[in-house]
Amino acid sequence: ENFPVSIAETSEQGKFLHSVLNSESWSSSSWKMVVLHQPPYSQGWPGYHGEESIRVLLEPYFHAGKIDLVIAGHTHDYERLTKEFSGNQVHFFIVGGAGGGMEPEGKRSDYPIMDRLIKKHHVAIAEVTAVEFAVRIVGINGELLDQLTLSKPDKR
Repeated sequence: ENFPVSIAETSEQGKFLHSVLNSESWSSSSWKMVVLHQPPYSQGWPGYHGEESIRVLLEPYFHAGKIDLVIAGHTHDYERLTKEFSGNQVHFFIVGGAGGGMEPEGKRSDYPIMDRLIKKHHVAIAEVTAVEFAVRIVGINGELLDQLTLSKPDKR
């Protein structure tokens, strides 16, 4: 169910991750995005629910309001989920449809229930400013499959 994926707290990668997510520059950033391969949540691959070790690693930061967006691949489809952690919204995107075969149509895991699940080849086009994150998911024939615009108050 879960691949043997983890980032040990005492590894160089773990130390780097924690130092960045706890830094002043991270805290003062308009958008706090984590981009990784394995998603913390996924529904489109039958029997796979996302990586538990990634959830355990990042959930304290979700609850603390230190991550706004998580962008992943791994699952060969498009998935989107908005989830609340201690009053903080975190948006999860799986953008895994640029190449290769798609996950089997009509088959999925029973949880988590994603807000959107599309099993078509696609690309994501994001436009980001200090106050807005807009993403469009576009199919191979140019059709708009999904879009979402997130806003933040202007701190200036």
